[in-house]
Amino acid sequence: MSKALEPENVLRMCGQDFKIASATISAGLGDPHWQRVYGSGEDQVLCWSVRVECEDTEFEDTRWKPSADADCFRLPIRSWKELEGTSHGWETPFDEDDEPYGNFYVFEHADIGAAKLNIGQRRDVSFELRWDGICDIFWSDEIDQNVPFSIRAWARFDGVRVQASEKESEAEVLARISQWLDLRDFEPGPYELAVFTYQDGVKPADFTLMPINA
Repeated sequence: MSKALEPENVLRMCGQDFKIASATISAGLGDPHWQRVYGSGEDQVLCWSVRVECEDTEFEDTRWKPSADADCFRLPIRSWKELEGTSHGWETPFDEDDEPYGNFYVFEHADIGAAKLNIGQRRDVSFELRWDGICDIFWSDEIDQNVPFSIRAWARFDGVRVQASEKESEAEVLARISQWLDLRDFEPGPYELAVFTYQDGVKPADFTLMPINA
């Protein structure tokens, strides 16, 4: 039986505990047609993301509802179950493409200057999440930049969202996904074409893979 986290599902900063409303881990793969026509033309890569949202809490005589995101990082795994024991971190706010590694929100979107994110033991489709770092808040002279924070939560794996277009069949999309993930660990959802089109007249599509917990 998994040992509960102490404290469980809490973001702690500024001497205050903020109860976590939701914590999720997900993955995504972009549309190669969009990338060829509108993007850089580079091959798509599977991106992993973590999102944490807190409940509305009174603090400093106002209402705070913090959230934190770590977007589009890569992990050397082929199964969602292999998330257990992985980690991700950074020591500067931006990557080599000047994109932020993470984002922290209280009253405005701000940087996470440095962080260490550890994904621990699995419980069904959730994982122990330990995330420590420093963030910018811009609230007061005392609560401004490089504010330490600590997250302890159970984060639910919400599946993989794959972006595609009508240029690809469902079988071709599955073949593309299989370059990154073992499809035996997932239940494919419906292949859904959008009602709108890109500027070139091609319809985008969405395809979702949900975890098989076995």
